[in-house]
Amino acid sequence: MKKDNDESKTPASAATPAKPAPPAKKRPSCAKGGGTAKATSAPAAESAPKAAAKAPAAKTPKPGDGVAAHCPATPVDMAYEPSLPDDPVYTGALVHGRQVERLAVALFRELAPLHKLGAPWEDRLRAAARLHDIGWVEGRKKHHKTSMRLIETDPALVPDEAERPLVALLARYHRRAWPSPRHRRFAALSKDERKCVLRLAALLRLADALDYSRQGLVEDVSARIGKKRVELCLQAKAPCPEEMRRAKVKGDLFEAEFGRELRCSCLPQ
Repeated sequence: MKKDNDESKTPASAATPAKPAPPAKKRPSCAKGGGTAKATSAPAAESAPKAAAKAPAAKTPKPGDGVAAHCPATPVDMAYEPSLPDDPVYTGALVHGRQVERLAVALFRELAPLHKLGAPWEDRLRAAARLHDIGWVEGRKKHHKTSMRLIETDPALVPDEAERPLVALLARYHRRAWPSPRHRRFAALSKDERKCVLRLAALLRLADALDYSRQGLVEDVSARIGKKRVELCLQAKAPCPEEMRRAKVKGDLFEAEFGRELRCSCLPQ
């Protein structure tokens, strides 16, 4: 069973607080290749005919590998604030979780041409990233499995009953073993759901690695997608060698799933 060679982490309660990112009001469209996706606003009603005459008709993205096409027109958002006990471990886990959530969303949008997943999966990834480390409340050992159990059994964490199992499973795969048919919960999913969970687990593991020091060093991520490799450029407030090193370690699932070598570079501000 493949493992990510996990190392000791700084306990969640000792994390340095990071400013949460404001929620995006509009979902940006996906750019081809490795460029950053940019949001565009709809034209006013009175100028619509003129704009329509200039702009070419939008192409409908095609699904790949039985997975939903990325960037559907109508975004779906599980907008809620997790309700957790007043505990410093939970607080630290959510500080780190918010940073990982922000990085996971950036990776999801930058790598849309690769994973080809739609908005509901972005929301599941966001929720799993936010909550992935709450299992620290029962200690470091197997905290990924503890996080899965807590999410599965507490409606206050993910109110939507249908979404809860998928979010829990994604949180479980942020470290250690890769998703496997030998795992009962993973095997119970449909073929398409297994493919989606596998791809998002690869992104979540990367996002977690990019906050390895728990200092919120990485502020943004852009990607250049090639036929043989994917290059991640990290915009950071300081040099982040540990994050780059850890991304290479936890990027093994990404490389196996997408068939491309992963490289990272850092541009300190």
